[in-house]
Amino acid sequence: AVFKGNQGLADQGFSLINVLQQQLRNTLAELKMRHAWKLYEDIHQLLVRSQKLSYLLHLVLDLQYLCQEEQIDPETVVPFIHWLLEPETKPFLFLPDPLLGLQKRIVAVLKDLKETSLSA
Repeated sequence: AVFKGNQGLADQGFSLINVLQQQLRNTLAELKMRHAWKLYEDIHQLLVRSQKLSYLLHLVLDLQYLCQEEQIDPETVVPFIHWLLEPETKPFLFLPDPLLGLQKRIVAVLKDLKETSLSA
């Protein structure tokens, strides 16, 4: 929905991420005072992941705007958006040349998020 231009949903996503980040920062400050370093590291990792999610949301918005700017039919990008939602089950496809840089950044963020997933 964000890719299709629903700015309200994007704003809501950014707002929720910002609230989460503030709560994580408050928790980090308390854990630092208590010298709870193991839990501090776990919470810090969550904060870093939330920052990456915010960046990913920005990139998807940028992708939508760049499609408009380059006059690229958004329907050519929809299969990539579906891949983002289910990368293990959907085939990957390369976007048109003007969008390749953004596509590369989006894939890199997803890869980074996967590699830094929290282990139980």
